[in-house]
Amino acid sequence: MYIDRFPKEIIDALKASEQPVKWHPEKTVYNHIWLVEKWAKDHYNEPLLEICAVFHDLGKIDAEQWRGDRNVYYGHEYQSIKYIDKYKHLFDDVTPIDWDIVKWVVMNHMKSHILDKMRPFKREKITGHPWFEFLLRFSDCDNNGRGEMPEGFENG
Repeated sequence: MYIDRFPKEIIDALKASEQPVKWHPEKTVYNHIWLVEKWAKDHYNEPLLEICAVFHDLGKIDAEQWRGDRNVYYGHEYQSIKYIDKYKHLFDDVTPIDWDIVKWVVMNHMKSHILDKMRPFKREKITGHPWFEFLLRFSDCDNNGRGEMPEGFENG
């Protein structure tokens, strides 16, 4: 899995970052990224989607905040962007990768979940974008990258 190409300290931080089970029954950020990547590979076999998967939530390790008794990750997509330029060299053997698409998907992946709640002009800005259909495929991966981990999977 591509997620395992990151340095050990990143992997360890992802495995230690537990998400609210209400939205993420797979528990950790690492598990979620792993499942999103697996869904992309198994259902689309599109390496660009898999690369988007491994970067989309990396910023959660920097954006975690506590609101009462639960953690939230407001703005994690902005934090995730900084990891792309820093670690894209780890994926030089995966071709072709359009890093502009990866950045756009990472920045907009949360918006894909709330299109029905957006004001029309904001929704049209995203739905009219040339990469919108790709974002929808990624959103499918993100939505389906939740749930129980496969039997025998060990998180750290």
